[in-house]
Amino acid sequence: MLYNPALDGLRAISILAVVAFHSKVPLLGGGFFGVDLFFVLSGFLITTILHNELEQTKGVDLSRFYWNRLVRLTPPLYLMLAAVLLIGVATPGKTLVAAVYLTDFSTPYERSYGVLGHAWSLAVEEQFYLVWPLLLAGILRLPRPVAVIVALFCVATVWRLLLLQDLPHRWVYYRPDARLTGLLAGAIVALAKPEFKDISQLNSIGRAAAGAILVAMVGSLIFSWLSLAITQTLVEVSAAALIVAAVDGRSEIHRALSHPGLVRLGVLSYAIYLWHYPIATVRRASYDWVPTLFVTAVVSLALAILTHNLVELPMRAFRSRRRVLAS
Repeated sequence: MLYNPALDGLRAISILAVVAFHSKVPLLGGGFFGVDLFFVLSGFLITTILHNELEQTKGVDLSRFYWNRLVRLTPPLYLMLAAVLLIGVATPGKTLVAAVYLTDFSTPYERSYGVLGHAWSLAVEEQFYLVWPLLLAGILRLPRPVAVIVALFCVATVWRLLLLQDLPHRWVYYRPDARLTGLLAGAIVALAKPEFKDISQLNSIGRAAAGAILVAMVGSLIFSWLSLAITQTLVEVSAAALIVAAVDGRSEIHRALSHPGLVRLGVLSYAIYLWHYPIATVRRASYDWVPTLFVTAVVSLALAILTHNLVELPMRAFRSRRRVLAS
């Protein structure tokens, strides 16, 4: 798909919210919704890529798709896992669980999962990447694929509400089936491709979506019934609307999110996400939020730059060379 810098800007907003939340910054009790922004964006991007390939080749090369995800995501993760294991702040068992993308199944059973607690979201996305190409190929053969995914979104939302009736809220928060809604919301935007001739209307949608997300991040509490039952859906729908505005080059949201500083931060967001949580977890046990945020931001950014330059870029080049050889 064509590169859109505003989507990297949206990644930057997401990672800023998550780093602030994990550093215990006041008035950002809902910063955890940055992860939901990531989920919606991932659903949008992956569905767009798969849909484009299906339209162009009438099929999906699953081996190439899985290989690309493996090469893109696993080496930086394994570098972080090796570091926390060698330093001694993570146990071999939890490191192994994170390495095979199953942390979302084990996190709910411990009150404090330690420095690898953030790996649950990586597991949710990886499990989605494994299953979604197979499901999407079948859905796109149906008469109204967008309506099918909208129905799946509604069913998944109701399912999360049902889970909240029987399970501890903490358990529901981490469950992959309770997180399908965000990924599906992104998929809906990818297939529906809504367009607006009236740019003022598009700008109004972008401002309303950004405002709703900001209110949710300021006024929400993690593991609460309200956050999981109501606000999560609000954030997911707002994130989908924000993507609609962001991908249109005429919109003010696109211009704002395309700021070079945000774009650069968005490029580094995956590596920042990997490194920030172990640092924040260790720091916040002994320090207030100001020094915790400062050290977490500076050190995770420095490590992210190194990871991007020494791991992500070489692996991207390796993937490109392999694609050329294969063709």
